[in-house]
Amino acid sequence: MGRGGTNSGSQEQNQLYTRAVTECSRMLDRLTAGYEADLDKRRDLRQEIHLQLWRSFRAFDGRCSLKTWTLRVAHNTAASYVVRERRMNAKLVSLEVLPSPIVAKPPDALPTRETDHPSRFEQREYYVLRRRKKQLR
Repeated sequence: MGRGGTNSGSQEQNQLYTRAVTECSRMLDRLTAGYEADLDKRRDLRQEIHLQLWRSFRAFDGRCSLKTWTLRVAHNTAASYVVRERRMNAKLVSLEVLPSPIVAKPPDALPTRETDHPSRFEQREYYVLRRRKKQLR
């Protein structure tokens, strides 16, 4: 059955999944342990890998070995899991911790373009003085 079929999957999909799990279960356990140290999160990752693996067998066409396919799906799922976990666990900073905003200065106190870039100003002044010196000769 294709994508529009029932959620039970095809017989071939179920057989491929069962074969992959029996042949590659230790490899999947090592892979999940390498990506997640926490035991509970490792179980979640393993469950996510199994789900994605089962879903992926709809598209399995046999161009690579079952072990290669299984490892590729497991790796991609684990990498996505790590990215998702980092986003979810990113530390949020409260507004009280942030530094105070820069207070705007009145327009007459704002620096001019020349003082923003003193090296450019100095260069321009040097060339102006050099031209005037040549004119005086």
